[in-house]
Amino acid sequence: MLDDLKYQFKNANMVNKLLFVNIGVFVLLMLLSVVAKWSALDWAFVNYGNGGRIFGGYFWLSADTDLGSMLLKPWTIVSYAFVHQGLWHLVFNLLIFYYIGNIFAGMLGEKRIIPLYFIGAVAGYLAFAIVYNIFPYFQVAEGSLIMGASASIMAVVVASATHFPNYNIRLFIFNVPLKFIALLYIVLDLASLQGDSNLGGHLAHLGGALYGFIYATQLKKGNDIGLKISDALRAIFKRKRKLKVKYKQKARTPKNKAPKTENAKEKQRRLDAILDKISKGGYDNLSKEEKDYLFKASNNA
Repeated sequence: MLDDLKYQFKNANMVNKLLFVNIGVFVLLMLLSVVAKWSALDWAFVNYGNGGRIFGGYFWLSADTDLGSMLLKPWTIVSYAFVHQGLWHLVFNLLIFYYIGNIFAGMLGEKRIIPLYFIGAVAGYLAFAIVYNIFPYFQVAEGSLIMGASASIMAVVVASATHFPNYNIRLFIFNVPLKFIALLYIVLDLASLQGDSNLGGHLAHLGGALYGFIYATQLKKGNDIGLKISDALRAIFKRKRKLKVKYKQKARTPKNKAPKTENAKEKQRRLDAILDKISKGGYDNLSKEEKDYLFKASNNA
């Protein structure tokens, strides 16, 4: 089974790989939460929000309204988009992402999915954090957490609806244009701001939707801001390899030392060899180098 999952992940497109990661994180955190609860490991849980207790794994992966807490866990500005505490929350999000994400990837290419997903998550967090830290209504002592892929998925949904609004989605027996589905989600999130349930989540949805709209609008003009941002981030974090250039110095003859010359014994031995070769095969049997050597030796004699 493990080998089959590895094969499926390796050969999946970017949308399905993100689905695999979300499911994997959910299963891992669920198992760790159960083990921690059964083992009575108090350190595995933290007190958060109206005296409630949550498994520490969710806390360290979920985004926080408290900016001081975020300084301790800055990675959560994107990691929260892979954390789902409830099964139905996970299933609902991933079903939407599977259908509309694959439409987006099929129309505009897989390479745009990853930047859109991650930057949509960042936009969702910023909307959530800014509103919670500005308006007095939200400034509660306990703070608030957000988790889930909804902001990223809203970015994908709205970007798709903005770029090809009249693409039809089959719902039961009806064909519904994508623009109406995106509009319905936005209206539901705006209406939900009147209540007290999951306000942070709805704010994050709207932040992701806003980025999706801006992204698609710019993409129509030929400006892919998602790829530009991701390329800029890669350039910042990429380690620059320093090229070490080694210079080879030519051996120098010491000034006070004359070049090595051939001694008398070596000279005589070489001459004897050449003369012996002449006696056996004649002068024409000598090589050009040997003839030159013999000529120089005779002039120096």
